[in-house]
Amino acid sequence: MKKGIIVVEQETAVARDIAGMVFSLGYDVLATASSGEGAVRMTGDICPDLVLMDMKIQGPMDGVEAARIIRRKFNVPVIHTLTDRDEGSLHDSVEGVSCSHLVKPFSERELHIAIEVTLHIHGVANKLHASEEFVSSVLANSPNPILVINPDSSVQYANPAFEELTGFSADRLKGTGVPYPWTADESPETAYTGLEELLESRQTDNAEQTYQNAKGDLFWVEVTSTPIIIDGRVTSHLINWVDVTERKEVEKRLAYIATHDQLTGLPNRLLFNNSLNLELAHARRNATKLAVMMLDLDNFKEVNDSLGHNMGDYLLEAVGKRLKDLLRRSDTVARMGGDEFSILLPEIRHRGDTDEVAAKIVTEIQRPFVIKGHTIVVTVSMGVTFYPEHGTDIKTLMKHADNAMYDAKKQGRNNFQYYDRTMSTE
Repeated sequence: MKKGIIVVEQETAVARDIAGMVFSLGYDVLATASSGEGAVRMTGDICPDLVLMDMKIQGPMDGVEAARIIRRKFNVPVIHTLTDRDEGSLHDSVEGVSCSHLVKPFSERELHIAIEVTLHIHGVANKLHASEEFVSSVLANSPNPILVINPDSSVQYANPAFEELTGFSADRLKGTGVPYPWTADESPETAYTGLEELLESRQTDNAEQTYQNAKGDLFWVEVTSTPIIIDGRVTSHLINWVDVTERKEVEKRLAYIATHDQLTGLPNRLLFNNSLNLELAHARRNATKLAVMMLDLDNFKEVNDSLGHNMGDYLLEAVGKRLKDLLRRSDTVARMGGDEFSILLPEIRHRGDTDEVAAKIVTEIQRPFVIKGHTIVVTVSMGVTFYPEHGTDIKTLMKHADNAMYDAKKQGRNNFQYYDRTMSTE
Protein backbone atom coordinates (compact mmCIF):
# COMPACT_ATOMS: atom_id res chain seq x y z
CA MET A 1 0.00 0.00 0.00
CA LYS A 2 1.36 3.39 -1.07
CA LYS A 3 2.29 5.86 1.64
CA GLY A 4 0.40 9.16 1.54
CA ILE A 5 2.31 12.44 1.92
CA ILE A 6 1.27 16.09 2.33
CA VAL A 7 3.63 18.69 0.81
CA VAL A 8 3.71 22.09 2.55
CA GLU A 9 5.51 24.87 0.67
CA GLN A 10 4.72 28.59 0.44
CA GLU A 11 5.85 28.89 -3.16
CA THR A 12 3.53 27.07 -5.56
CA ALA A 13 6.30 26.20 -8.04
CA VAL A 14 8.49 24.66 -5.34
CA ALA A 15 5.52 22.71 -3.98
CA ARG A 16 4.75 21.40 -7.50
CA ASP A 17 8.36 20.29 -8.05
CA ILE A 18 8.58 18.47 -4.71
CA ALA A 19 5.15 16.86 -5.26
CA GLY A 20 6.34 15.60 -8.65
CA MET A 21 9.42 14.04 -7.08
CA VAL A 22 7.30 12.42 -4.39
CA PHE A 23 4.91 11.01 -6.98
CA SER A 24 7.72 9.71 -9.20
CA LEU A 25 9.20 7.86 -6.20
CA GLY A 26 5.98 5.88 -5.87
CA TYR A 27 4.22 7.74 -3.05
CA ASP A 28 0.77 9.33 -3.10
CA VAL A 29 0.62 13.11 -2.82
CA LEU A 30 -2.54 13.52 -0.80
CA ALA A 31 -2.52 17.33 -0.75
CA THR A 32 -0.39 20.44 -0.81
CA ALA A 33 -0.61 23.36 1.61
CA SER A 34 0.90 26.84 1.70
CA SER A 35 0.57 27.66 5.41
CA GLY A 36 1.18 26.11 8.79
CA GLU A 37 -2.50 26.37 9.69
CA GLY A 38 -3.49 24.62 6.46
CA ALA A 39 -0.94 21.85 7.10
CA VAL A 40 -2.36 21.17 10.56
CA ARG A 41 -5.95 21.20 9.28
CA MET A 42 -5.19 18.87 6.34
CA THR A 43 -3.25 16.46 8.55
CA GLY A 44 -6.27 16.14 10.85
CA ASP A 45 -8.64 15.64 7.88
CA ILE A 46 -6.55 13.34 5.66
CA CYS A 47 -4.31 11.45 8.16
CA PRO A 48 -1.19 11.20 5.96
CA ASP A 49 1.76 8.91 6.67
CA LEU A 50 4.23 11.82 6.47
CA VAL A 51 4.39 15.62 6.04
CA LEU A 52 7.09 17.38 3.98
CA MET A 53 7.14 20.96 5.35
CA ASP A 54 9.10 24.12 4.67
CA MET A 55 10.59 25.08 8.06
CA LYS A 56 10.54 28.81 7.27
CA ILE A 57 6.98 29.00 5.95
CA GLN A 58 5.50 32.44 6.61
CA GLY A 59 2.31 33.29 8.45
CA PRO A 60 0.84 33.26 11.96
CA MET A 61 2.06 29.66 12.39
CA ASP A 62 5.55 28.88 11.11
CA GLY A 63 6.78 25.45 10.07
CA VAL A 64 8.30 24.67 13.46
CA GLU A 65 5.09 25.33 15.41
CA ALA A 66 2.98 23.49 12.82
CA ALA A 67 5.28 20.47 13.00
CA ARG A 68 5.12 20.50 16.80
CA ILE A 69 1.29 20.38 16.71
CA ILE A 70 1.23 17.69 14.02
CA ARG A 71 3.63 15.47 15.96
CA ARG A 72 1.90 15.95 19.31
CA LYS A 73 -1.73 15.88 18.16
CA PHE A 74 -1.69 13.42 15.27
CA ASN A 75 1.57 11.46 15.77
CA VAL A 76 2.56 12.01 12.11
CA PRO A 77 6.29 12.32 11.27
CA VAL A 78 7.54 15.56 9.72
CA ILE A 79 10.51 16.15 7.40
CA HIS A 80 11.52 19.81 7.32
CA THR A 81 12.86 21.32 4.14
CA LEU A 82 15.13 24.37 4.40
CA THR A 83 17.75 26.35 2.58
CA ASP A 84 21.44 26.08 3.36
CA ARG A 85 21.40 29.49 5.07
CA ASP A 86 18.77 28.20 7.54
CA GLU A 87 20.68 25.03 8.39
CA GLY A 88 22.75 26.71 11.10
CA SER A 89 19.68 27.39 13.25
CA LEU A 90 18.16 23.98 12.63
CA HIS A 91 18.92 22.30 15.97
CA ASP A 92 17.83 25.27 18.06
CA SER A 93 14.53 25.55 16.18
CA VAL A 94 13.32 22.01 15.56
CA GLU A 95 14.90 19.85 18.27
CA GLY A 96 12.33 17.16 19.15
CA VAL A 97 9.90 18.48 16.46
CA SER A 98 10.93 17.18 13.04
CA CYS A 99 12.05 13.63 12.39
CA SER A 100 14.53 14.60 9.66
CA HIS A 101 15.42 17.50 7.34
CA LEU A 102 16.44 18.12 3.73
CA VAL A 103 18.45 21.09 2.43
CA LYS A 104 17.03 22.52 -0.79
CA PRO A 105 17.71 21.82 -3.51
CA PHE A 106 17.82 18.03 -2.99
CA SER A 107 17.83 15.10 -5.35
CA GLU A 108 15.18 12.38 -5.72
CA ARG A 109 17.62 9.92 -4.16
CA GLU A 110 18.12 12.16 -1.11
CA LEU A 111 14.36 12.62 -0.80
CA HIS A 112 13.74 8.88 -1.13
CA ILE A 113 16.30 8.04 1.54
CA ALA A 114 14.93 10.68 3.93
CA ILE A 115 11.32 9.49 3.49
CA GLU A 116 12.13 5.78 3.91
CA VAL A 117 14.40 6.32 6.93
CA THR A 118 11.84 8.60 8.61
CA LEU A 119 8.95 6.19 7.99
CA HIS A 120 11.01 3.27 9.29
CA ILE A 121 12.15 5.07 12.45
CA HIS A 122 8.62 6.31 13.10
CA GLY A 123 7.23 2.78 12.70
CA VAL A 124 9.78 1.32 15.10
CA ALA A 125 9.09 4.10 17.59
CA ASN A 126 5.35 3.45 17.39
CA LYS A 127 5.85 -0.25 17.99
CA LEU A 128 8.15 0.44 20.91
CA HIS A 129 5.68 2.94 22.34
CA ALA A 130 2.82 0.47 21.92
CA SER A 131 4.93 -2.21 23.61
CA GLU A 132 5.81 0.14 26.45
CA GLU A 133 2.17 1.15 26.84
CA PHE A 134 1.14 -2.50 26.90
CA VAL A 135 3.72 -3.39 29.56
CA SER A 136 2.83 -0.26 31.53
CA SER A 137 -0.86 -1.17 31.35
CA VAL A 138 -0.18 -4.73 32.50
CA LEU A 139 1.88 -3.53 35.45
CA ALA A 140 -0.56 -0.77 36.37
CA ASN A 141 -3.58 -3.09 36.27
CA SER A 142 -1.93 -6.05 37.99
CA PRO A 143 -3.78 -6.99 41.21
CA ASN A 144 -0.39 -7.82 42.73
CA PRO A 145 1.92 -5.12 44.11
CA ILE A 146 4.86 -4.65 41.72
CA LEU A 147 8.13 -2.77 42.11
CA VAL A 148 10.90 -2.20 39.57
CA ILE A 149 14.15 -1.70 41.48
CA ASN A 150 17.42 -0.43 40.04
CA PRO A 151 20.74 -2.15 40.82
CA ASP A 152 21.48 0.57 43.40
CA SER A 153 18.25 -0.44 45.26
CA SER A 154 16.43 2.74 44.24
CA VAL A 155 12.80 2.40 43.16
CA GLN A 156 12.18 2.94 39.45
CA TYR A 157 8.47 2.10 39.42
CA ALA A 158 5.69 1.16 41.83
CA ASN A 159 2.21 0.21 40.62
CA PRO A 160 -1.13 1.25 42.18
CA ALA A 161 -1.56 -2.12 43.91
CA PHE A 162 1.73 -1.51 45.72
CA GLU A 163 0.52 1.91 46.84
CA GLU A 164 -2.75 0.40 48.09
CA LEU A 165 -1.05 -2.37 50.08
CA THR A 166 1.76 -0.32 51.62
CA GLY A 167 0.38 3.20 51.80
CA PHE A 168 3.55 4.53 50.12
CA SER A 169 2.89 6.58 46.96
CA ALA A 170 4.75 5.79 43.74
CA ASP A 171 5.79 9.46 43.42
CA ARG A 172 7.30 9.38 46.90
CA LEU A 173 9.16 6.14 46.25
CA LYS A 174 10.51 6.86 42.77
CA GLY A 175 14.24 7.42 42.84
CA THR A 176 14.49 6.61 46.54
CA GLY A 177 15.57 3.44 48.29
CA VAL A 178 13.22 0.73 49.53
CA PRO A 179 11.58 2.55 52.45
CA TYR A 180 11.78 -0.10 55.15
CA PRO A 181 13.59 -3.32 56.06
CA TRP A 182 12.50 -6.53 54.43
CA THR A 183 11.76 -8.39 57.64
CA ALA A 184 10.54 -7.07 60.95
CA ASP A 185 12.51 -9.64 62.92
CA GLU A 186 15.86 -8.76 61.33
CA SER A 187 18.08 -5.74 61.81
CA PRO A 188 18.03 -3.20 58.94
CA GLU A 189 21.65 -4.10 58.17
CA THR A 190 20.78 -7.78 57.72
CA ALA A 191 17.65 -6.93 55.76
CA TYR A 192 19.42 -4.64 53.31
CA THR A 193 22.28 -7.10 52.91
CA GLY A 194 19.70 -9.67 51.86
CA LEU A 195 18.21 -7.16 49.43
CA GLU A 196 21.60 -6.41 47.89
CA GLU A 197 22.28 -10.14 47.46
CA LEU A 198 18.90 -10.56 45.80
CA LEU A 199 19.54 -7.70 43.40
CA GLU A 200 22.90 -9.18 42.43
CA SER A 201 21.21 -12.44 41.40
CA ARG A 202 20.74 -13.27 37.75
CA GLN A 203 18.00 -15.81 38.47
CA THR A 204 14.37 -15.59 39.56
CA ASP A 205 14.19 -15.97 43.34
CA ASN A 206 11.26 -16.51 45.71
CA ALA A 207 10.92 -15.77 49.40
CA GLU A 208 8.31 -15.05 52.04
CA GLN A 209 8.91 -11.87 54.00
CA THR A 210 7.21 -9.64 56.52
CA TYR A 211 6.99 -5.95 55.70
CA GLN A 212 5.72 -2.85 57.43
CA ASN A 213 3.23 -0.46 55.81
CA ALA A 214 3.10 3.31 56.16
CA LYS A 215 0.96 2.97 59.31
CA GLY A 216 3.43 0.59 60.94
CA ASP A 217 1.26 -2.53 60.52
CA LEU A 218 3.03 -5.77 59.58
CA PHE A 219 1.95 -7.91 56.65
CA TRP A 220 3.27 -11.01 54.89
CA VAL A 221 4.14 -11.18 51.20
CA GLU A 222 5.44 -13.85 48.89
CA VAL A 223 8.20 -12.10 46.92
CA THR A 224 9.29 -13.09 43.41
CA SER A 225 12.31 -11.20 42.07
CA THR A 226 13.05 -11.44 38.34
CA PRO A 227 16.19 -9.81 36.91
CA ILE A 228 15.71 -7.71 33.76
CA ILE A 229 18.77 -8.41 31.59
CA ILE A 230 19.65 -6.17 28.62
CA ASP A 231 22.81 -6.76 26.57
CA GLY A 232 24.01 -9.29 29.15
CA ARG A 233 23.71 -6.82 32.03
CA VAL A 234 21.16 -6.77 34.85
CA THR A 235 19.58 -3.35 34.48
CA SER A 236 16.85 -3.73 37.11
CA HIS A 237 14.72 -6.23 39.02
CA LEU A 238 10.99 -6.78 38.71
CA ILE A 239 9.68 -7.46 42.22
CA ASN A 240 6.25 -9.10 42.30
CA TRP A 241 4.43 -9.37 45.63
CA VAL A 242 1.53 -11.60 46.59
CA ASP A 243 -0.14 -10.62 49.85
CA VAL A 244 -0.28 -13.82 51.92
CA THR A 245 -1.13 -12.20 55.26
CA GLU A 246 -4.53 -13.90 55.46
CA ARG A 247 -3.01 -17.30 54.68
CA LYS A 248 -0.29 -16.76 57.27
CA GLU A 249 -2.90 -15.81 59.87
CA VAL A 250 -4.84 -18.99 59.09
CA GLU A 251 -1.65 -21.07 59.32
CA LYS A 252 -0.80 -19.39 62.60
CA ARG A 253 -4.28 -20.06 63.94
CA LEU A 254 -4.20 -23.70 62.83
CA ALA A 255 -0.76 -24.16 64.40
CA TYR A 256 -2.09 -22.65 67.63
CA ILE A 257 -5.13 -24.94 67.59
CA ALA A 258 -2.90 -27.96 66.99
CA THR A 259 -0.64 -27.16 69.94
CA HIS A 260 -2.92 -25.53 72.52
CA ASP A 261 -5.86 -26.56 74.65
CA GLN A 262 -8.94 -24.73 73.37
CA LEU A 263 -10.54 -24.37 76.81
CA THR A 264 -7.66 -22.98 78.88
CA GLY A 265 -5.32 -21.67 76.16
CA LEU A 266 -2.48 -23.66 77.74
CA PRO A 267 -0.13 -25.87 75.71
CA ASN A 268 -1.62 -29.29 74.99
CA ARG A 269 -0.01 -32.72 75.18
CA LEU A 270 1.71 -32.33 71.77
CA LEU A 271 3.35 -29.01 72.62
CA PHE A 272 4.26 -30.17 76.14
CA ASN A 273 6.01 -33.24 74.75
CA ASN A 274 7.85 -31.09 72.19
CA SER A 275 9.00 -28.70 74.94
CA LEU A 276 10.05 -31.59 77.16
CA ASN A 277 12.00 -33.15 74.28
CA LEU A 278 13.90 -29.87 73.68
CA GLU A 279 14.65 -29.41 77.39
CA LEU A 280 15.89 -33.01 77.66
CA ALA A 281 18.33 -32.37 74.81
CA HIS A 282 19.47 -29.17 76.55
CA ALA A 283 19.89 -30.99 79.88
CA ARG A 284 21.99 -33.73 78.25
CA ARG A 285 24.31 -31.20 76.62
CA ASN A 286 24.74 -29.12 79.76
CA ALA A 287 24.55 -31.90 82.39
CA THR A 288 21.63 -30.18 84.17
CA LYS A 289 18.48 -31.54 85.81
CA LEU A 290 14.80 -30.99 85.14
CA ALA A 291 11.57 -32.00 86.85
CA VAL A 292 8.25 -33.22 85.46
CA MET A 293 5.04 -32.89 87.50
CA MET A 294 1.76 -34.63 86.82
CA LEU A 295 -1.33 -33.43 88.72
CA ASP A 296 -5.10 -33.67 88.62
CA LEU A 297 -7.95 -32.22 90.62
CA ASP A 298 -9.35 -34.29 93.49
CA ASN A 299 -13.08 -35.04 93.22
CA PHE A 300 -13.49 -32.93 90.08
CA LYS A 301 -16.40 -35.19 89.03
CA GLU A 302 -18.41 -33.88 91.99
CA VAL A 303 -18.15 -30.30 90.61
CA ASN A 304 -19.50 -31.43 87.26
CA ASP A 305 -22.27 -33.47 88.85
CA SER A 306 -23.40 -30.78 91.28
CA LEU A 307 -22.85 -27.57 89.33
CA GLY A 308 -22.82 -28.76 85.72
CA HIS A 309 -20.16 -29.18 83.05
CA ASN A 310 -20.08 -25.45 82.19
CA MET A 311 -19.03 -24.67 85.75
CA GLY A 312 -16.49 -27.47 85.53
CA ASP A 313 -15.02 -25.80 82.41
CA TYR A 314 -14.86 -22.43 84.20
CA LEU A 315 -13.02 -24.12 87.06
CA LEU A 316 -10.48 -25.71 84.71
CA GLU A 317 -9.80 -22.30 83.13
CA ALA A 318 -9.28 -20.75 86.56
CA VAL A 319 -6.98 -23.57 87.71
CA GLY A 320 -4.91 -23.23 84.50
CA LYS A 321 -4.50 -19.49 85.05
CA ARG A 322 -3.55 -19.93 88.70
CA LEU A 323 -0.94 -22.56 87.84
CA LYS A 324 0.54 -20.35 85.11
CA ASP A 325 0.78 -17.40 87.53
CA LEU A 326 2.70 -19.55 90.04
CA LEU A 327 5.47 -20.60 87.64
CA ARG A 328 8.54 -19.01 86.06
CA ARG A 329 8.55 -17.86 82.44
CA SER A 330 10.88 -20.71 81.59
CA ASP A 331 8.46 -23.29 83.06
CA THR A 332 5.68 -24.92 81.06
CA VAL A 333 2.21 -25.86 82.28
CA ALA A 334 -0.06 -27.87 79.97
CA ARG A 335 -3.53 -29.33 80.11
CA MET A 336 -3.25 -32.98 79.13
CA GLY A 337 -6.98 -33.62 79.04
CA GLY A 338 -9.90 -33.75 81.49
CA ASP A 339 -8.75 -32.37 84.84
CA GLU A 340 -5.15 -33.48 84.35
CA PHE A 341 -2.26 -30.99 84.03
CA SER A 342 1.50 -31.41 83.51
CA ILE A 343 4.31 -29.07 84.52
CA LEU A 344 7.90 -28.91 83.22
CA LEU A 345 10.55 -27.27 85.39
CA PRO A 346 13.85 -26.96 83.46
CA GLU A 347 17.28 -26.37 85.02
CA ILE A 348 16.46 -27.60 88.53
CA ARG A 349 19.51 -27.44 90.83
CA HIS A 350 18.25 -29.73 93.61
CA ARG A 351 15.11 -31.26 95.10
CA GLY A 352 14.56 -28.28 97.37
CA ASP A 353 13.63 -26.11 94.34
CA THR A 354 10.91 -28.57 93.42
CA ASP A 355 9.68 -28.92 97.03
CA GLU A 356 9.04 -25.19 97.10
CA VAL A 357 7.12 -25.14 93.79
CA ALA A 358 5.07 -28.26 94.59
CA ALA A 359 4.12 -27.05 98.07
CA LYS A 360 3.09 -23.66 96.66
CA ILE A 361 0.86 -25.35 94.05
CA VAL A 362 -0.87 -27.55 96.63
CA THR A 363 -1.46 -24.53 98.89
CA GLU A 364 -2.64 -22.13 96.18
CA ILE A 365 -4.99 -24.54 94.40
CA GLN A 366 -6.92 -25.28 97.60
CA ARG A 367 -7.68 -21.57 98.02
CA PRO A 368 -11.39 -21.07 97.14
CA PHE A 369 -12.32 -20.21 93.56
CA VAL A 370 -15.22 -17.75 93.22
CA ILE A 371 -16.84 -18.39 89.83
CA LYS A 372 -20.19 -17.05 88.61
CA GLY A 373 -21.38 -16.50 92.14
CA HIS A 374 -20.26 -19.96 93.35
CA THR A 375 -17.41 -20.63 95.77
CA ILE A 376 -15.60 -23.82 94.81
CA VAL A 377 -12.87 -25.52 96.81
CA VAL A 378 -10.74 -28.22 95.18
CA THR A 379 -7.42 -29.87 95.95
CA VAL A 380 -4.74 -31.53 93.83
CA SER A 381 -2.77 -34.75 93.90
CA MET A 382 0.64 -34.44 92.26
CA GLY A 383 3.49 -36.73 91.26
CA VAL A 384 7.06 -35.55 90.55
CA THR A 385 9.95 -37.14 88.61
CA PHE A 386 13.49 -35.95 87.86
CA TYR A 387 15.81 -36.22 84.90
CA PRO A 388 18.11 -38.11 84.89
CA GLU A 389 17.37 -39.76 88.25
CA HIS A 390 13.98 -41.25 87.34
CA GLY A 391 14.29 -41.52 83.55
CA THR A 392 16.06 -40.17 80.49
CA ASP A 393 13.22 -40.12 77.95
CA ILE A 394 9.72 -38.64 77.74
CA LYS A 395 7.81 -41.90 78.01
CA THR A 396 9.60 -43.05 81.15
CA LEU A 397 9.44 -39.70 82.93
CA MET A 398 5.73 -39.25 82.21
CA LYS A 399 4.86 -42.79 83.28
CA HIS A 400 6.76 -42.43 86.56
CA ALA A 401 5.17 -39.01 87.25
CA ASP A 402 1.77 -40.63 86.72
CA ASN A 403 2.65 -43.44 89.15
CA ALA A 404 3.73 -40.88 91.74
CA MET A 405 0.51 -38.91 91.27
CA TYR A 406 -1.63 -41.99 91.98
CA ASP A 407 0.48 -42.68 95.03
CA ALA A 408 -0.37 -39.14 96.23
CA LYS A 409 -4.04 -40.00 95.86
CA LYS A 410 -3.53 -43.15 97.91
CA GLN A 411 -1.79 -41.03 100.54
CA GLY A 412 -5.04 -39.09 101.10
CA ARG A 413 -4.95 -36.57 98.22
CA ASN A 414 -4.08 -32.86 98.50
CA ASN A 415 -0.34 -33.62 98.51
CA PHE A 416 2.60 -34.36 96.24
CA GLN A 417 4.84 -37.40 96.03
CA TYR A 418 8.21 -38.06 94.41
CA TYR A 419 8.60 -41.16 92.30
CA ASP A 420 10.55 -44.12 93.62
CA ARG A 421 11.02 -47.62 92.24
CA THR A 422 8.65 -49.29 94.70
CA MET A 423 5.74 -47.50 92.96
CA SER A 424 6.49 -49.29 89.70
CA THR A 425 6.75 -52.61 91.55
CA GLU A 426 3.39 -52.10 93.19
